[in-house]
Amino acid sequence: EGPHVRVDTGVRAGDAISVQYDPRIAKLIVWDDTRDAAVQRLSRALADYEVVGIATNLDLLRNIAAHPAFRAAELDTGFIGRHEAELMPAPSPAPPLALAAATLRVLLDRQAEASARAAASQDPHSPWALPTAWRMNGDGYQDITLRDGDASHAIRAHPRPDGGARIDLSSGSVDAQAAEANGALLLSLDGVRRRVQVVRAGESLTVILDGVNHPLSLVDVLAAAQAEDAGGDRLIAPMPGRIIDVRTAPGAVVARGDVLLVLEAMKVQMRITAPRGGVVEAVRTAVGDLVDDGAELVSFVAVSN
Repeated sequence: EGPHVRVDTGVRAGDAISVQYDPRIAKLIVWDDTRDAAVQRLSRALADYEVVGIATNLDLLRNIAAHPAFRAAELDTGFIGRHEAELMPAPSPAPPLALAAATLRVLLDRQAEASARAAASQDPHSPWALPTAWRMNGDGYQDITLRDGDASHAIRAHPRPDGGARIDLSSGSVDAQAAEANGALLLSLDGVRRRVQVVRAGESLTVILDGVNHPLSLVDVLAAAQAEDAGGDRLIAPMPGRIIDVRTAPGAVVARGDVLLVLEAMKVQMRITAPRGGVVEAVRTAVGDLVDDGAELVSFVAVSN
């Protein structure tokens, strides 16, 4: 975009975003000769913006820039309230492409780990050190479970010696190939090439696809089953902010989707809802509290929906 786009920021990877200061981490500035041209540049710049590690208002800004009323400059202080449904829709599930990209990221990481172990072993040519899910009889495969919000996706990947894989998703099977390219993945899915950014931190994976972050997590199936058997759950803060309303109390029976608290973050009020039905065990925050990202807000005992 050259001189038409500027980003002002003083934040670097590894910095902590404190609740003690204004949460703005960067300012995106665009210009052009007409409003229509400037809005188009703004939309493209927002689509190219990639931030992982903290929750941001990028989705809101992208939706604002794409809204017909914004493009027509029909603006006042009630703009967001009037168009809330379009500007802040419920999170959409990760598409098959995002699931396939995350699966390939996991396979590449496992292959690199297996290769490193093989190189360090006394028998680097042992079939047990192969990163291709080799089996003595039948097709080799790896089972991977990815969690997307409340949904879990059981995925079976059949790695090939050339580094590719057949990936079995609930939506069907795809033939996949992936290569590293300047920090991103160059994917080929059934012959269609795409560049996708996948950022991994431990068991958390964020797939950035068409300017949208799809947060996923790699599930240890055994550990998840043990946690489910324990029968408890908790609600955590999705980002740093201030609690401005508490709408529940210990002992309250809640249903999935009930608003339990309201969090103000980045000058936007967010309704924090129950992820499932249950009985509130404890409310660990109060109106006016400043909370950090990941802080426990409510704990409850899960019951059937």
